[in-house]
Amino acid sequence: MYNENFKYKDNNDSSPANKILDYRSSEQETKFRLENNSLLNNFRLITGINAELADYYNRTNQQTYVDNSVQTLNYRTDLTLFKWGMFGSLSYDHPDRLFTVAMKTVSQRDGTVLPSIGIMAEF
Repeated sequence: MYNENFKYKDNNDSSPANKILDYRSSEQETKFRLENNSLLNNFRLITGINAELADYYNRTNQQTYVDNSVQTLNYRTDLTLFKWGMFGSLSYDHPDRLFTVAMKTVSQRDGTVLPSIGIMAEF
């Protein structure tokens, strides 16, 4: 996503000196996910890995007027983040479809492990 915004004092764009706002920003994400889905009798095993690259940049040059004096803000940011993780899930479906038991875990780059267990029953 690319954004830009320009503003001129009194909407007069006849001179670059009248520009009071020059804003540009961009955000981009690239994601990858690889998943394996295996079925053995009533057991289902899902495992996989994921990765994400996120880029953000911002360029802002803004002039504001406070008490009849000009205040200038120059702001620049370039940020790149790389995230990755792995996940796994094991579930069991009762042959008569009376209930399902599932266990999941997610591990992220920062070492966070998020386990969960769920049981779903149908009557």
